[in-house]
Amino acid sequence: MKKLLGTSVLVAALLSASALALEQGPFTAEQARSGRALYVANCAACHGPELKGAGEAPPLAGGTFMAAWGNRSTNEFYNLIKNSMPYGNGNSLDPIVYKNIVASILSINGATPGNNPF
Repeated sequence: MKKLLGTSVLVAALLSASALALEQGPFTAEQARSGRALYVANCAACHGPELKGAGEAPPLAGGTFMAAWGNRSTNEFYNLIKNSMPYGNGNSLDPIVYKNIVASILSINGATPGNNPF
């Protein structure tokens, strides 16, 4: 009986993890594609073409980024970028540009595009 209960708990945990992996992100695939080109044009000079960061510019992909932002909201990340980037010239880009760059960064970090634009 204990073995059956343990197996049931394991199966339930795996199903829950699968459901989370399939959850759609708050952006579309088109936003992520557009955002990649916008990232290259507006962000890559400091953060690098592979989002690894350089000098004072932090990485925007990988373990360090996920440790800092993995449990925070998309809106919080968007607002930080919009208000402070490009460095020293925040709020200088169209809001759609910021949204698409955020979509690209989220996608590169493993978020799955959804049907609704951010």
